[in-house]
Amino acid sequence: MVGLTSSVGLGSPWLVPEEVVPPPHIIQVAGNTGHSVGRITTRLTTLGYKVPAHPMPPRERDDLRLLSHNLDGQAPWLSPDRTVHPIHIALASCVLGCTPAHVASRLVAYGYRLPDIDLPDLGPIDLRIASYDLDAKSPWLAYDEPVPLFHVTQAALTLELHPHAIADQLEKLGYRLPDYVVRTAEG
Repeated sequence: MVGLTSSVGLGSPWLVPEEVVPPPHIIQVAGNTGHSVGRITTRLTTLGYKVPAHPMPPRERDDLRLLSHNLDGQAPWLSPDRTVHPIHIALASCVLGCTPAHVASRLVAYGYRLPDIDLPDLGPIDLRIASYDLDAKSPWLAYDEPVPLFHVTQAALTLELHPHAIADQLEKLGYRLPDYVVRTAEG
């Protein structure tokens, strides 16, 4: 039963057989059980789960952090079925202390799709804006959902910037704002 839950334990929630099992889940199960990644992949396939279509590369020290949404080596994991958001690549580069090219090459080695755009250059203030707690650390804002309006206002207050400046920077970083955010000319 170990390895069939998304938490890599014996509890719920269970993996969904129709979805590709994220590579970091397979890596964790292999590490926890002492079995090879190949053996875990074969067993999951036998049990009817979808696994990554290509072999996984030899593991590097920060791979689990790189493949986690919050760059902390824990679930939630990046979805192998979705293109990796450019902000994740840029954040990973800053947090892990490596080049964006290295981050991109590791993601591709695990079978993730990369965006076909230039990666944003992140400054210290960008890391704070992208951080849910505005402290330049995980958890990071979800990039597949609009940024909550309270985050824009809290960032403006905390960083002593105009809310429009925060909203503009978030959009430059590839984040979406809620549809109801209306900007008016300052007068």
